Amino acid sequence: MTDYERTVLDHYQLSTGYPVEWPPEKDLSDASDEEEETSKPRNAISRRKSRYSALERVASDRRSTVPGSQKTGDGVENMVQRDEPDPLGTTDSVVRILRQLGNRFLLSSTTFSPAMFLSQVHSTASTQSLLQGLDVLSRSIDQKSASLKVLVESNFERFVRAKATIDNVYTEMKYRGADPTPSPRRHSRHASRNSFRASSGNLAAMAFSPSDAKKKNALTKESEYGVMGIKTPLLDVSAKAEEVWGPALGGREKEDSLQTMSETVEKYKEYYEVNAAITESIKRRDYESLVEEYGKARRFADDAKKLADNLAAKPSDAQIHQILLAARMWHDVEEQTEDFKRVVWRRLIAVQGSSRSESGSGGQQDQHMELIGILLELGVTDNPIWVWLLSRYDHLKNKIQIFSDRSKVEIEVLRRQLANGEKPTSQVVAAHLRLSSRQSMEEKPTSVDSPDVIELWEKMHSFLNNMLSSQGILGEIMEFWQTAQSFIEGKAQKTLPSGLNGESRKHHRLSDQGTVDLQKGTLELIDMIRESIFGFFAEPPIEDISAMFSPLPLTPKTPKPSGTQLTPTAFRDPRFNFDPNNPPPPSPKRGEAWEKFAFWPPWSNSLSGVHYLAKLLVLVGTGASEMGSISLVENGDGAALERLRALVGSARERCVTAICAAWNRDAENIKVLEDWRRSTEKRDLTRMPANFGSFEGTILSGMQKILYISEAKSSASDVILPPPAKLLQMVRSQFVTTLYKALSGMVENAEKAILKSDDDWTIDNDGLASPVAIMAATSIGAGTVNASDRNVRMLLTLSNLYALRIDIVPNLTTQFENAFSVKLTDESKTIRDVLGQIDARLFASYTRPSVETLRNIIRAALSSPSWSPAPNEKPKEVRPYVYEALLSLVLVHTQVSTTASSLTSQVLSYLLEQASRELLEAFKLRQKYTLSELMQATLDVEFVAQTLSQYTTDRASETQSQIYQELDKGTDNEARTKLQSELPEMRAVLKRLRESSRIHLGGSEFDLRETSLFFSTSSVAQQSLSMILANEEKIRDLVEVYFRVVYPIFPIFHRPSFMRRITSREYLSDHACFAEVMSMCALASARARDGALLPGRWAPGHFDDPLPEKFYRAASSVVPSNLNSMKGLDWMRTCSLLALYGIQVGRVEIMHKFLGLYLSLVAADNFQDEKNWPQGSIVEIELRRRLFWSMYSLEVYSSIVWGSVIRCREAQSYVKFPTEIDDENFSDLGYENKGSISSSPVWLQGWNFTTQLYCVLEHAMDEFHHRRSRHSDASSPQNMYRGQVPPEKAVLNQVMHMYEALPEEFKKATLHSAMGRAGEGDRCSFQAAHITATLQLLRMILSTAEDATVDQTCAIAQDLLGGFAQVPFFVLRAMSSPLLYHVASTGSLLDSIIEGPLSDLAYIQVRQALSKMDEFLCNLEAEIKHEVGASGRVRAQITKLDSHMSAQRQQYFASGISNLSGGPSMQNTLTNTSLSPDIDSSLAMRISMPNFIGCNPFAQRAYEFSGDGNEGNAGGNHYSLNEAYNFCRHEDIDAEGELDDFNQPAGIQ
Repeated sequence: MTDYERTVLDHYQLSTGYPVEWPPEKDLSDASDEEEETSKPRNAISRRKSRYSALERVASDRRSTVPGSQKTGDGVENMVQRDEPDPLGTTDSVVRILRQLGNRFLLSSTTFSPAMFLSQVHSTASTQSLLQGLDVLSRSIDQKSASLKVLVESNFERFVRAKATIDNVYTEMKYRGADPTPSPRRHSRHASRNSFRASSGNLAAMAFSPSDAKKKNALTKESEYGVMGIKTPLLDVSAKAEEVWGPALGGREKEDSLQTMSETVEKYKEYYEVNAAITESIKRRDYESLVEEYGKARRFADDAKKLADNLAAKPSDAQIHQILLAARMWHDVEEQTEDFKRVVWRRLIAVQGSSRSESGSGGQQDQHMELIGILLELGVTDNPIWVWLLSRYDHLKNKIQIFSDRSKVEIEVLRRQLANGEKPTSQVVAAHLRLSSRQSMEEKPTSVDSPDVIELWEKMHSFLNNMLSSQGILGEIMEFWQTAQSFIEGKAQKTLPSGLNGESRKHHRLSDQGTVDLQKGTLELIDMIRESIFGFFAEPPIEDISAMFSPLPLTPKTPKPSGTQLTPTAFRDPRFNFDPNNPPPPSPKRGEAWEKFAFWPPWSNSLSGVHYLAKLLVLVGTGASEMGSISLVENGDGAALERLRALVGSARERCVTAICAAWNRDAENIKVLEDWRRSTEKRDLTRMPANFGSFEGTILSGMQKILYISEAKSSASDVILPPPAKLLQMVRSQFVTTLYKALSGMVENAEKAILKSDDDWTIDNDGLASPVAIMAATSIGAGTVNASDRNVRMLLTLSNLYALRIDIVPNLTTQFENAFSVKLTDESKTIRDVLGQIDARLFASYTRPSVETLRNIIRAALSSPSWSPAPNEKPKEVRPYVYEALLSLVLVHTQVSTTASSLTSQVLSYLLEQASRELLEAFKLRQKYTLSELMQATLDVEFVAQTLSQYTTDRASETQSQIYQELDKGTDNEARTKLQSELPEMRAVLKRLRESSRIHLGGSEFDLRETSLFFSTSSVAQQSLSMILANEEKIRDLVEVYFRVVYPIFPIFHRPSFMRRITSREYLSDHACFAEVMSMCALASARARDGALLPGRWAPGHFDDPLPEKFYRAASSVVPSNLNSMKGLDWMRTCSLLALYGIQVGRVEIMHKFLGLYLSLVAADNFQDEKNWPQGSIVEIELRRRLFWSMYSLEVYSSIVWGSVIRCREAQSYVKFPTEIDDENFSDLGYENKGSISSSPVWLQGWNFTTQLYCVLEHAMDEFHHRRSRHSDASSPQNMYRGQVPPEKAVLNQVMHMYEALPEEFKKATLHSAMGRAGEGDRCSFQAAHITATLQLLRMILSTAEDATVDQTCAIAQDLLGGFAQVPFFVLRAMSSPLLYHVASTGSLLDSIIEGPLSDLAYIQVRQALSKMDEFLCNLEAEIKHEVGASGRVRAQITKLDSHMSAQRQQYFASGISNLSGGPSMQNTLTNTSLSPDIDSSLAMRISMPNFIGCNPFAQRAYEFSGDGNEGNAGGNHYSLNEAYNFCRHEDIDAEGELDDFNQPAGIQ
C-alpha cells in the first residue's frame, strides 16, 4: 500500500479502500468522551505517566473543542459533533431524524449542504414551519455571533501572547534549538476551508518536515517529549569532562608515573617517531625519506636484537623497555612496509595498462623503473624486474587478442548492416564515380563513396593503425622488446639500487631460462599480431559475433559506471548496442564478389577501394618491416621472416583480387557516367571521356601503390617483395576488360532509348521548360543536350569515341606501361581495332536513316514518268527531288554542326558519296536517254555536285564520273553532239539555279550553311523543320484557311505579296518569316479544329495533324528575348497572331503575354504615329495601318471582355484608316481602280466602320468607368479636365445614323462562295456579323451608362440575337471563340440590372434574354474542342439573377409586402391589411394583387398555381411563389391568347 493510499484511508477513517458496509463506530451511542472513558474496563492496564505526559498529546490527537465531536477507530477526532439540535429549532437531535431517514447531515461538517439538509431532514415541512425555522436560525446566529465577538474582544491580547509563547517553546523543543528552515509552500489557487485555522496555527505545522509526514507534533515519547536534543549533548559533555578531568582530579599518585613516562619518551624519541615518519612519507609519496626511515628502523631493530643476545641473567628495566619498544616499533614498521609493498606491486603491474600515447615522453614511461627501485630498496623475495616483464607480456598478449577480436566483430557488424541494406542506385554510383580525379581523392576522400561505406573503411583503417602503427600495439611490443633486451644485457639495472646491505643485488640479473622465455614471448606476440592481420585479409567474414554482447574489459583508465551493475552495454559505442535476442542478421548471399572478403565493405566501389586499401597496405607493409627489423626475427632461423613476407604477399593478393572484382563491376556500370552534358574544354564532347579517363587513371595509380606498396616505411627491405607476375597479369587483363566494357556501355547509351522514369540514366533537363531555355540548352554553347534524340546521342558518342581513340586510351595505356613496367603492344592494337569497329558501327547506324531517305527520294523521283522533260524541251530547272534531297541534308548538317561540329565534314562527305551512288544506281535502271533527259540528268547531278563541292571526296568524284559514263552509254552520238552545243547555256542555267538556291535554301557561299544556322538556334526549330518539310502542302492550306476565316476580321497581310513569300519558302531561312508563318498556321489550325471551316473545301479531319500546339511551340521558340532583335513588321504580326491564338485556345495568359509584347514594340518604335514609319512602300504603309487598328480593336475588346486597361488610346494615335481597296488592286507600284464606282462595296468599308465603333467604345467605357469611379468630388484630377460630355442618346443616334448609311451588304450576312477561296461577299458577311456584335455591345454600354430601363436593355439583347439569326451559322462558327467572348461580355452588362429591386416582369424579361443568349452560345461552343467558358459566364449570371430574385421575394413575403410591380399604393394597402388582426393574410394578398394579376398573365397563373391557402383550393396543393413562377416560366404559353386563358383565375373567389 502506498503512502498516498494510506493517507486517504486515514483521512476518511476507513480500513479498506473498498468498504462494503457502514462503519460500526458510526452507529455507537452519542455518549460523551467522559462516558467512554468510564466505560473502559477497570482491569485495563494503566500506563505509568511520565513527568512530560502533558506534552504527549499532539496536534492531531488533541481533543476537539467542540463538545460531542466524534472519534474514529484509532481515536482521532474529526471535528464533527456526534449530534446537534436542528438549527431551525424543530427538534433537539438531527441524528435521530437522519437515522430514521437513513442519512446523516450535520451542520458542523465541512461538507454540509443546506439544500441536501432541507430536502432530507425537512422534506415534509410546510412553508410556515420553514419560515418559523428561519426566524429561529437567525436568532441563533445573532446570539452566537454576539457571544463570540465579546469573547474575542476581551481576551484577544492574552490569546496572542500565550499563543506566541507556546509556539516558541514548542519550536525550541521540536527542533532542538536549531533554526527551522521552512520548506517552500506550493502556491495554491484555491484557499482551504480551514485557512483561518491554518494561518493561526503554530510554526511547527508550517515547518512540517517530510520525514514527519504522519505526525503533526514532534513531542512524543520517542523523542523524550522534546528534551532528547538537550539530554544527549549533556551526556556527551559529562563523559568528556570525566575523561579530561578525571585523571587530573585523581590525585598526586599519578604524578610520578607521568614523570617517568616523560623521561622514557624523551630518551627513546626516535623509536616513537620512526613509525610516524614512515606513515607520513608514504602519504607524501616521499620514497627517499621512506627508504631512509626504513633503514633507521632496521638499525634500531638490529641493535635491540644484539642487546637481547647479550642480556645478563637479570636484565634491567631499561633494557627490557628498550627491547620491547624496539619490537613494537619494528612490528609496526614491518606491517606498514608490507602494506606499502603490496601497493607498489599492484602499481607496478598496473603500469602495463598505460599506452605509449598516454605515457608520453615524460616520467610515466619510466614509472616501472621507479617502482622496481623502491621494491629493491625495501627488499623483496620475488624479482620485481621479472614480475614486471612477465606482467607486461601477459598484458600485451591479452590486449592483442581482445582488441583484435573486438575490432573484427565491430567491423563485421557494420559490414552486415551494409550488406542487408539496399543496393545503391545507378545515379548514386555515377555521382561517386564522377569524383575520381586525383585532386578530389586527396582533398575530400569521403566523397568517392557513400557515408556508410566510408565509415567502414575508416573503421578498418583505425583497426590496422592501432595494431601496426608505432603508436599502437606493435609500438608497445617494440618498446617491450627493447626494455627486455636492456634488462637481458644488464644495461637497465645500472641505475637500480642494490638494497640494504646489497640484499637486492641478486635480482639485478635475469636467469638464462628467463631470457629464453622473454625471447619466445616476444616472438609469440609478433606472431599473434601477424596472425590477426593475416586472418583479417585471408579469411572469410566471421560468423560468430556473440562477443559483441559481452562487457568490455576494464582497465585502470576505465571510468566507473554510474550504476553498481556492470551491463554488457557499458562503455560501448552506441552503434553496437543491440538486443542479444535480435543480433544483426548475416549477410545475404547474392553471389557478389565481395561476400568472401571480410575487409571489403559491401557495395563499395573501386575508387574508395584503391584509396583505402593502399593506405591499409602501407600500414601492413610498414608494420611487417618493423617486425622484421627486430633482432629476434632478423637474426633468427628465417621462419618468422618468411611468415611476415607471406603476410604482406597474401594481403596484397587479396586486395588486388577484391579491387579487380569491384573494378569489373564499375566498368559494367561505367555508362552511368554519361550525363549528356558538354565538356567545358571541348564542346564537341560530353564529360564522359574525361570522367572515364579520370576514373581509369585513378584506379591505375591506386593499383600501382597497392602492388608495390611504395609508400611503406621499410626498415627491412627484404620483407616487401616485388609483385608476382600473376598479379600483374591479373591487373593487365582487368584493365583491357574494363576498356571493352566501358566502350560497350557507351554504345548502349547511344542506342538505348531514354525512358522517363524506368531507365538507369534518366536525364534531368534541370527544369528547362521555356522554349528559349530549351534552345539555349541544346545549342553548342550550353551544357545540356537533347538526350532524348537518338541521333544526338549517336553523334556525341561518335565524337567521344574519336577522343578516346586519339587521346584518352593512349594516355591510359602509357600510364599503365609506366606504372607496371610492361608493354601493352598486342592489347593496344586490339583496343584500336575494337574502337574502330565500334566507331564504324555507330557511324553506319547514325547515317542509315539519312541514306534510306536519300535512296527513297532519288529512286522515286528518277523512276517517275514526271522526271523526264517533254521532247525537245530544254530544262531550265532542276527537279524538285534535288531540293528535297538537299533539304534532308540540311537537317543532317544542322544536327551534326550543332551537336558535334568536328564530324560535319565526315558525315556530309559520306552522305554525298551515298547520294552519288544512289544516283548512279537509279540512272542505271534507265536504258536510254533523250537529249532533254540527258540535259536534265546533267543539271541534277551537276547542281548537287556544285552545291556540295566542299564535301566532295575522291570516292564521290569517282562515282560522279561513273554517272556521266552511265549517261553516255544510254545516248547516241547525235545527242552527245547537241549536248556539247548546249553546255554554255546549261552553265548559265546552273549559275542562275545556284543564285536562286541561296534564296530557297538561305545560302551564301555555301547554300546549306545559312539554312543550318537558322535551324540550329532552337531544338524546337530543328524538330519543326522535319514537320515543315513533311507538311508543306498542309501549310499552304492553313494559309488559305487564315485568309478565309481570320483575314476578314484581322486583315494584317497583303495576300499577293505574302503568297509569293510562301511560294518561295522564305520561312525556311528567315527567323521573322518563320515565326510569322508558324503563328498563322497555329491560329488557322486551332480555328479548323474548332469547326471554323467554311463548307465545301476540306474534309473535317484534314487538319488534325500536325496539332496547333506544335505550330505554336515552333513559333514561340524563335521569339527573341531581346526587343532590339524584333525589328520589322513581321515580328509585330507574329505577336498579334499569337495573341489571337491564345484567345482561340482559351489561354488568356498567352493573349496577355503577346499583346503586351506587341505594345512594347509599338512603344519602342513609336508605331502610333505614321511620321515614324519608313516611307516608300505603299503595301507596307497599308499593312501597318491595318495592323495598328486591328490590334487597337483587340486592345479595346480585351479590356471589355477581361477587364484589362486600355493601353493604346485613340486620342494618342496618329494613324489613318486603311484605304478601302482590295489587296489585288494595289501594290508598291500604286493603286488600281481607286475611287472608281463599283456595283458592290469593298469589304474594308465595313471593317473601317467596325473600327470606328471600337473608338466610340473606348470613350463609352471611359464614361462608364467614370460614373463608377470613387473620385466624385470636383477636385479630382479626372473632373478637372472633364469637358462637356455628349449624352449617350445623342452618341447612339449618331452611331445609328452612320449605321443606316452603310450598304445593305453590311447589315445582312449571306454565304456567297461555298467552294474555292473566300470572295468579296463572304468577307462582307463577316463584316456584317462583326458589326452586329460590336454595335449591340456599344448600345448596351451606352444604355448602362444612361441608366436605361429593363425593357430597353433587354431589347438590345434581343436585337443582338435577332441580328445573329440573320447571319449564316457557318459564318458565326468561322468567327469562333472571339465572337463567343464578345457575346458573353454583352450579356455580362446585364449585371447592372440585378443591383437594385427587380419586379417579376423585369425578372422574367431579363431571364429570357439571358437564357436565349446561353442557348446561342451553347450551339456555337458545341464544335469547339476546348472549354471557352462563354456560356458558363451567362449561366452564372442566370444563377445570380435567380438568387437575387429569390432573396427579394423572401424578404417581401416575410414582412407581408409584395414587390410585384403593384406600386406604392399596393404596398401600402398590403401593409395596412397585414397589420389588421381581423384580416386573413391570404385574403389580403387577393385584395392587394388584382391589378398586377390582371396585367401580368405569368403572375396570374403563378398565383392560381400557388392556391389561396385554403384546403378547398384547386388541387389542394401548396407551393411557394418561386415554384409557381418557375413552373409558369418553363411552360409553353401562347403569346396572343395568354390573357384570355387567365381571365378567370380558379384560385380567386
